[in-house]
Amino acid sequence: MKTRTAWTLADAQAVAKRIQAGRAAPKRETTAHLVVTLPRLLPGLNGSNGLMRQHYREAAKVKDELSRHVVTKPCCRKAEVAATLRFAGGLHIIGGRIVVEAELDTANAARRLRRELSEVYGHTPEVLVLAAGGLRKGSRYVVRVVNDGESLARQTGLIDGRGRPVRGLPPKVVSGSVCDAEAAWRGAFLAHGS
Repeated sequence: MKTRTAWTLADAQAVAKRIQAGRAAPKRETTAHLVVTLPRLLPGLNGSNGLMRQHYREAAKVKDELSRHVVTKPCCRKAEVAATLRFAGGLHIIGGRIVVEAELDTANAARRLRRELSEVYGHTPEVLVLAAGGLRKGSRYVVRVVNDGESLARQTGLIDGRGRPVRGLPPKVVSGSVCDAEAAWRGAFLAHGS
């Protein structure tokens, strides 16, 4: 199967219709390189009339609204965390131990990820604030799990049973229900949407 490097708006709408119709969700290979950025989905926003600035203000509003959305089902919470870590995070080896880290651009999204990691997985993450400066226009927030990061990486599907990094989202998220797909999209947009 051919792996896509970016999705168009038509691709995203087709996937949503397939999921709503109860047909198969996209394969893991298909979602491995999903790019969740509105400028690619909606070309032509860069212009002299400031549409891109307006677009980023709207994206900030959407992120704020998504970060306040209450989710109670454990499967949806896990799907959102898995997608957020996949798109905003990474695995690092520090001192021979695996550290899970996610860099987010809003404080609300960082607080939400921290709360979910604590409540759903029982890990206590630390949150670091990277102040604006240089090329960085706004503050960034790093949510990091140092203690028992390997366990969290296994639970969220970032690594397999042998400790090897896994590409794409976990199969239980990709082949899950509609609410899991919604949660994964929410987590992906909170992580890397613009």
